[in-house]
Amino acid sequence: MFETISPLNRTFHNELVSSFLQKITETPHLDQAFEDYHNATFFIGKENVHSFCGGALLLKKKLLPFQRSVGFQKTILPFQKGEVWVCTLKLHIKDVNLDFESFSKAFYDNLYEKLVGFGNEVGTDFLYMVLEPGEYLCTEAIGFWPYVVEIRPQESMDGLFHGVLSLSKTLPHVTTRSSDVFSPRARRLAA
Repeated sequence: MFETISPLNRTFHNELVSSFLQKITETPHLDQAFEDYHNATFFIGKENVHSFCGGALLLKKKLLPFQRSVGFQKTILPFQKGEVWVCTLKLHIKDVNLDFESFSKAFYDNLYEKLVGFGNEVGTDFLYMVLEPGEYLCTEAIGFWPYVVEIRPQESMDGLFHGVLSLSKTLPHVTTRSSDVFSPRARRLAA
């Protein structure tokens, strides 16, 4: 269902990547978090491209600068080598006749399995997710994705969902409030 597009083979998929990036840039603050997409890996839905546009964008970022950019005071989980894979995703259904519920369930299930495979390939057990509120709700309610840390949109400084997604279904689900992970300065600015 998904085409893997690495930075090295992106030139062969410019139209597909451009269409997907256009949906990402329509979300305020999300476009800023992923403005350096040139080194990104993409998983983009390939079947029925006229019915939907969707997939994931993954970027490897240095942990400390990334934490500062989103207002975190400390590392939430022990990421390897001071780097973290940051991910966002988007699903835009173009065909109004498509059965949203069954299609979305298959989309999010397949995408999660693709992310698990990616984690195995690059040697990470977690992804740091930055999602617009609708995508977060779909991954949680339709996909049942195993987040181990959740900062819901109403608790975040940018109105986006921030969370740590386990790529292993055996970890417990723990919800962390934004007040637990944002720095005192960031909390004052948000107030």
